[in-house]
Amino acid sequence: MINNEVPTDSNILDSVFIDTAFLTQTPLRDHNSVLAYFSTTPFFNTNSNNYLLQRQNLPLSHEDLLGMVGREYVVDDSLSKGPHLWIVCERRRYSRERSEILQMFFILDGQVMRCTNLKEVLVTRCQKIAHAIHKVQQTIDL
Repeated sequence: MINNEVPTDSNILDSVFIDTAFLTQTPLRDHNSVLAYFSTTPFFNTNSNNYLLQRQNLPLSHEDLLGMVGREYVVDDSLSKGPHLWIVCERRRYSRERSEILQMFFILDGQVMRCTNLKEVLVTRCQKIAHAIHKVQQTIDL
């Protein structure tokens, strides 16, 4: 699904989002433009600290987010290869020093997608293995 529709809960994890109007006006060149773009997606949680700062018309700074507790979105510099690839981490911040990654998203040439996690990869691989074993068993039974 590549459009501006808000996906339903059942398919949000498999959806792809792109806003060509935004990208035409604002190229993704830095953290601020990437996070502004990400805030337009259905993946963005309006209960986040980013949204709180945005609603107060405050500039988003990493320092401000460090001083808050709760959900936040940050660009991962170590994995991002702008301007074509940006990685956005959704984190839960417990204190200035402690946070945990909840989800990761990537923006590839303006298309926003959620990264799969290890559990999803392993489940898919196990399903493929089970299917292959079932096919072999059916062949043997012939």
